[in-house]
Amino acid sequence: MNKQIIALSVGPVQGFISQARKTQDLNAGSEILSTLVKSVCEKFRGQMELVFPDENSDSMPNRLIAIYSEEKSVAEFGEELESFIQKQFLNMAMEAKNYFLNDSVNSIVPRDFDKTIFNKSFEQQIKRMLEISWIAIPFKEEIYKENYLESERLLGATKNTKMFHQYANYYFEDKNFQSHEFGERGIKCSICGERNTLFYKEKNRHIGEKLEKQKAIQSKHTLIRKGEGLCAVCFTKRYYYWGKDKSFLSTGGIAILNALNKMKGYQEGLIQLKGSGSDFYLSIDEPKKGLQKFDPAILLEKSLKEEILEEYRWGSERRDTEGRESVKKEEDLSEGTRNSIESFRKKMESQRKLSPYYSVIAFDGDSMGEWLAGEHLEPAENQENTSKQLKEFHKELTEKLSQFAQKARKLVEGTPEKEGASNEEKNIMRGSVVYAGGEDFLGFINNEYLLDVLKELKELFNKEVNQPIKKQFETKKDLTFTAGVAIVHNKYLLSRAIKDALEMEKKAKEIDGKNAVGIAYLKRSGEKREVLIPWEDKENNSTSISEALETVMQAIKSGDFSSSFAYRLEGVLRILPEEKNEIQKKITSLEIKRLVERAFNAEKDSLREKEKKVDILYNAILELQEILYRKDRNSVIRRPNESLVNILMVLKTLVKDVHNVN
Repeated sequence: MNKQIIALSVGPVQGFISQARKTQDLNAGSEILSTLVKSVCEKFRGQMELVFPDENSDSMPNRLIAIYSEEKSVAEFGEELESFIQKQFLNMAMEAKNYFLNDSVNSIVPRDFDKTIFNKSFEQQIKRMLEISWIAIPFKEEIYKENYLESERLLGATKNTKMFHQYANYYFEDKNFQSHEFGERGIKCSICGERNTLFYKEKNRHIGEKLEKQKAIQSKHTLIRKGEGLCAVCFTKRYYYWGKDKSFLSTGGIAILNALNKMKGYQEGLIQLKGSGSDFYLSIDEPKKGLQKFDPAILLEKSLKEEILEEYRWGSERRDTEGRESVKKEEDLSEGTRNSIESFRKKMESQRKLSPYYSVIAFDGDSMGEWLAGEHLEPAENQENTSKQLKEFHKELTEKLSQFAQKARKLVEGTPEKEGASNEEKNIMRGSVVYAGGEDFLGFINNEYLLDVLKELKELFNKEVNQPIKKQFETKKDLTFTAGVAIVHNKYLLSRAIKDALEMEKKAKEIDGKNAVGIAYLKRSGEKREVLIPWEDKENNSTSISEALETVMQAIKSGDFSSSFAYRLEGVLRILPEEKNEIQKKITSLEIKRLVERAFNAEKDSLREKEKKVDILYNAILELQEILYRKDRNSVIRRPNESLVNILMVLKTLVKDVHNVN
């Protein structure tokens, strides 16, 4: 029986996932792709031997590699895989659409609505969304490595060959009421901007009339905001979780998550917010569920005008428990709700400063293509053993990455895999994970927990992936990952925030040896500061980079030092040349020592205590300076002084966002 190695990819990943206005859209896009790949693995389990990914993983990547050995033609099998994925996606979309259309309270169909024509338009937008690529080549066990490398090359070439469709999937009626196809001409989707709007909520009557002629369906449902229009694909993502007991914190909720975690009498405060109980968006049962039903981002609003209350209720009318509109009760609105929110806001601010900034984290395994090709494994005795070794390595790596992904999600969202953690630490929610598909990760983190989460993810990856692999296989280097972080305002465009995080990850990967982190802090005013720094300093193991960063943060947080020394240092370093020699480094070091001493403001401390604290902070900053100067010799960190200032400014900002410091 002839065997074939099959490589399959479902995309587009960035276009499908990152085109999102809400965190719910983002999570839905990720979960849909993951579910499609998982359904293929389950459906065809008996017909192929899965190499990648691990079929027991909760979160699947968008691709798979398997060995097929059935009697059926491999071409027929590949087409069957592709057809199955398309049908699964269409079923998801049709389920959401039918649920919506059957709800006559929330959907208003245009005049002379033809359901058959509408369904055809809807289906064509769905069918043309996915980019499914697959290849198959003959497989021999003794040359597994060569087969694998060839399959990766061919799959990449196949994905680069784009299939273009003739758009003719929308209809209009002429004066004689004859239907005609005219393609994707009309008002576009508010989210992707690529496909015609099929569902909308009217805000502007002029636009509403155009959409009615376009035969789009008007929604009165809470999930679509006023003035928003959705195509079939973005509608499916928005309604994917409807009717399911699953929801997500908004970016504003992530930003103040630390305050919610620290809130004393949190439950009582949430109950107070329920008011008369007639506001759907204030309907809260218990803390964890409350975080998901009640959008805490309203606490960041400086003004609680009626339109703000409408936005956070997803409409000015009252809602029943299903989110449907009901009779508006003016006497219940406004004042009582505002007072409850203001009271709860004050309680929260007594525990933590409410910051509108949060972090997006993206990371990816370093040189994974080289690892999967076996380039970092010590060679076996002969070709046959090399192929056998690589196949075993693939299976083991897949399993370890799957285990890491599951524990990484728990680490961020609660119940972390952390030795000696208290019950409170294990249940604390520090952010939200969009996807954790092995070495790929995307998530939102509250700024108070940012450095801790980065450090713990790094340690977890080493413990769950790198160390087990090194015990079983002889490797030439460590398995590592590089991360990108974007610290942004909760009103910042979500798709742009993700792009910024991925951009910083890409820049960090240019550092020699990778194994680094790139952080961009983007103020709402437009100011941007970038930090690129390696995770480890292998040339000097006296202090880890994470320890140095934590020392600086703790010094600022304690209040013993004025955080203004970072501004003063920036002013001084601007007039000093960005030299790479030892003399320039010494001058900079002396200036750092002087400014740290001047920044000390704990007058109650004795001279000895002052000297000790000054030395600790000074040595931590020197550690950061040393690694920046060393890496500067042959990497992307070309301006070490500027990089050092940016690090200090970002750390100061992280502390200031959480604590009231000078």
